[in-house]
Amino acid sequence: KHKKSIKVVENTDDDLIDYRKAANYLDIAIDLNLQKKPLDSNYYYLSKAFYYIKRSPENLKKYTKETKNGVTAIVATNLGEHWESRKNLDSAKYYYLKALDLIKGTNNKIIEGNVLTMVGNFFLRQKQYPKAIEYFEKGIEISKNSNDLYKLRDNYKGISEAYKSLGDEDKSAKYSQNYIKIDDSIATSEKKGIDNSVNKIINEEKNI
Repeated sequence: KHKKSIKVVENTDDDLIDYRKAANYLDIAIDLNLQKKPLDSNYYYLSKAFYYIKRSPENLKKYTKETKNGVTAIVATNLGEHWESRKNLDSAKYYYLKALDLIKGTNNKIIEGNVLTMVGNFFLRQKQYPKAIEYFEKGIEISKNSNDLYKLRDNYKGISEAYKSLGDEDKSAKYSQNYIKIDDSIATSEKKGIDNSVNKIINEEKNI
């Protein structure tokens, strides 16, 4: 479907053609990564996404530099993950930090929170715990302001693990409790959503 979408936009005069192509290539790369496909395939589509989003013009009627920075930041974090999975930590760090720089030019708190969480986890995996804590703390603040419970949960989990590795059991326990509370809240909310959907389907079937 994404490939068909790319073919469609290639045959239009849409000003956002490069932006739309980049978004589709990014989604293809993410899908391949979720399916554990070869890393070369993932990188191929991420590279195409990065190329088109950087090439796309700014300040069009339906497009701004802020939007461009947000999408480029998402692509950059995925490139960071890619290089980290290939044990190329210098390249991984380059793209993670590039994403951090890009989010300074956007007011999209959802994207900013996502980037901060991913960077925090990167430093956590590299056992650079003070750095990880720094980004998790920023991520917690942003996630609270944007009401992003999923990222808030992830930041609480990460910062708890970082403090545990530093031997600070009290702070680790504090953030762990926050993580459990948010995780339970999400689980309850998702269950209600599923139950409501099922009940709606059942009621619709009764009326057929």
